[in-house]
Amino acid sequence: MAIIGITIVCLGTSFYQRANLWMYPTDSLTTLLTSRFFNNHFAWAQLVAFVPPVILIAATTVHLHMVVGVRTGTLFSLVCNGPLIAFFNKRVFPFLRLNSPLQAGLSRFLY
Repeated sequence: MAIIGITIVCLGTSFYQRANLWMYPTDSLTTLLTSRFFNNHFAWAQLVAFVPPVILIAATTVHLHMVVGVRTGTLFSLVCNGPLIAFFNKRVFPFLRLNSPLQAGLSRFLY
């Protein structure tokens, strides 16, 4: 069920990243990283966006001497979010364009 849910969330993320709507900050970060640093490669951008949670998981594991709260859904999300979003961008309504914060004129707030 978690894998199906994560796949549906990636489909929804693909839609609203390409619509001209306000985005959730982590999705906006992925879009910004994709357009600015990773030449439209969502998989790399998503991996970089997931660095803080991975650091927290590692710190918790070191502190407790056991892995807590990491299951199949977490691992699937870490590995597959970026590729799934990229897949949906290309295959589902490909005529929609990416709503990049840089294209929207918001880059002045980033510097």
